[in-house]
Amino acid sequence: MPIYRQLPENHDIDNRLNSLKNSGLLVGSDAIIDKKLNDLANEVKLGQIGAKGEITFLERQIFSLGRSVEIIPESVQKNVKIPDYAVYLNQGEPLKSEITEIKTTVKTTNVSASAGWDQWIKKKIRQANKQLKKSGLTYGITGSLEMQLYENAEKDFSAILLNEPETVAGWILQDFRSNQMRSLRRVAIYGNGELLVEFSRTENHQIIKTFPE
Repeated sequence: MPIYRQLPENHDIDNRLNSLKNSGLLVGSDAIIDKKLNDLANEVKLGQIGAKGEITFLERQIFSLGRSVEIIPESVQKNVKIPDYAVYLNQGEPLKSEITEIKTTVKTTNVSASAGWDQWIKKKIRQANKQLKKSGLTYGITGSLEMQLYENAEKDFSAILLNEPETVAGWILQDFRSNQMRSLRRVAIYGNGELLVEFSRTENHQIIKTFPE
C-alpha cells in the first residue's frame, strides 16, 4: 500500500483518495464515505490546508498503522462542531476507538521561537479540548489532538525541538496538565508525516512524555 509524506496537490488528489476508499479501512456507509472524500477533493482544489492535512492523517492511520478510521456522520455533528474522525486503536474493536482532531499548518507567520509557537500550540490544544468535550455529549469516547507541520513550519519547529526540547515540552504542558484539558488523552506533533513529540494522559491523569522516550 502507498505511504505518502507530502501534502496532496490537485494532480494527485484523485489517486490518493481512491487509494483511501479502496483500502477497506474507512468505516461508514458508502454515502457517508463518498461525501467526505468528495468534500476533501473539492477543498484541496480550493487550496485549503485543513483538507490536505486530513488526507495525510487518514493515509498515516490507514497505510502506515493499518487502523480503521470511522467518518463521524454529519447528523451526529448537527448541533455541535466536533472532529470528523474516530480511529480504531485496536483493529475491529469499536469500543477502543478515539476521536481525533487534526490541526495542520505550513506557515510560520506569527509562529517563532521568540513569540509565536507557544501561543499557536496553546490555541490548538484549547480548541481541540473544547471540540472533544462537546463530542462526549454525543459520542462518548476519549480524544487526541494531532498537530501536523509541513514546509516552513516543519523546518522551523524541528530545529527548535532539536536544540531546545525542554522549551517545546513547556509549550505543550502549559495547558495540557493533569487537572486541565481533560477531554484530551493525547497531544502529538508530526512533521512531514513523522511523529516528532508526543505527550499522553495516564489512567490517573498524569501527563507523561511518550515520544521520544
